[in-house]
Amino acid sequence: MLNIVTQKTEASKIGSSQSKSYPILPLLLIVGFVMTGMGVVSPVISLYGATFGVSTTLIGLLTSIFGIARLFVEFPAGTLSERWGRRPLLCLGPCILAISSFAAAQAGSFFSLLIWRAAQGVGSGLYMTGAMTSIADVSTPATRGRMMALYQGALLIGSSFGPMLGGFSAHLWGYTAPFWVFGVVASISAIIAISLFAETLHKHQASPGKHNRHRLSLDDLTVLFRSRDFLLVTFISFGTFFTRTAASWNLIPLVGNERFGMGTDGIGLSLTIMAIGNLFSLPVSGYVVDHYGRRAAIIPASFTVAFSLAMVAWAPSVALFLTAMALFGFSTGVGGPAAAAYVADVAPSGKYGPALGLFRTISDLGFVIGPLLVGSVVDTTNLGYTGGLLVNVVLVLISVICFAVWAKEPEQK
Repeated sequence: MLNIVTQKTEASKIGSSQSKSYPILPLLLIVGFVMTGMGVVSPVISLYGATFGVSTTLIGLLTSIFGIARLFVEFPAGTLSERWGRRPLLCLGPCILAISSFAAAQAGSFFSLLIWRAAQGVGSGLYMTGAMTSIADVSTPATRGRMMALYQGALLIGSSFGPMLGGFSAHLWGYTAPFWVFGVVASISAIIAISLFAETLHKHQASPGKHNRHRLSLDDLTVLFRSRDFLLVTFISFGTFFTRTAASWNLIPLVGNERFGMGTDGIGLSLTIMAIGNLFSLPVSGYVVDHYGRRAAIIPASFTVAFSLAMVAWAPSVALFLTAMALFGFSTGVGGPAAAAYVADVAPSGKYGPALGLFRTISDLGFVIGPLLVGSVVDTTNLGYTGGLLVNVVLVLISVICFAVWAKEPEQK
């Protein structure tokens, strides 16, 4: 897979069909550093919020406000990227992340901290939309799976390394230290984006995109919402993001603690095993997506996600619980790049920005809704954590069955 770090892509076919080399390494570095910063603050967000003496509900809002802010930014960012390019998003996003992180470290009140967390969500939405759209720009249908897998790999490496760095820095210097670290690594990302990242927008393959970039966002929405294939794969991603917050971040640690008496070290080990499974899946994902098609990766991976969550829900032993975590990590790693590649394939010519922006917006709805819905199931029924996980299983199964029945393999453009 490393031979596509400098990827040959088709240049815009406006009078030329020659290919050019595009260095993807700066983009991967931007993603890796930003995701490290996001991971750095994850172990201490709630602990830092608690120092202001607020309720548990308000502390939870520190996580929700990040996703809500990102949700409202991503589609407009994708649309604007068709006019101004991807580079402004990849420069501005990390700059906002750096400023808001430094400010959050010095927050004088909980309300101030909440505002700066929302600003971090805005920065995250800008940079992520720019990054995914750039990958779509510089890949072709024949290489898109492997390119998306590289992107996912950079994301995972950063998000896996970050929590360890955050916990260590907080232990040494207090709860505000991870926010200072986030500010530093986000600043590094901004420097890389400003000095090394080259614009990718002109590499679109279809000339109509040149004119379509200036159409209104409402037109973009209409085109995308009329695409059954786009909506079906977005439903898959909605389920993935729902699972990330509802199962991975909320219920799985609670199951480990309640059923097996795991402390923070045991829960951390289980999440690490999941991350390792995710990383090992990426070469497999890229190969399957590019050689056998997007559906060949999305459908089996989604069914396996549902199966592994059911294993977690009913696991009678630690060994089976950890096995389910590894399988869960592997299957989500296969499905994620495949879904992103599918969206780029079905996007109208010159519409990568709006398509991927809307894709991430709807996905982030799952990110926000997930913990609220399964939390309500746990709190209002006698089904417990197992019931919450099974609600997640049902959602994933519905999404993949709908996709398997009605979504078609994208045509090679």
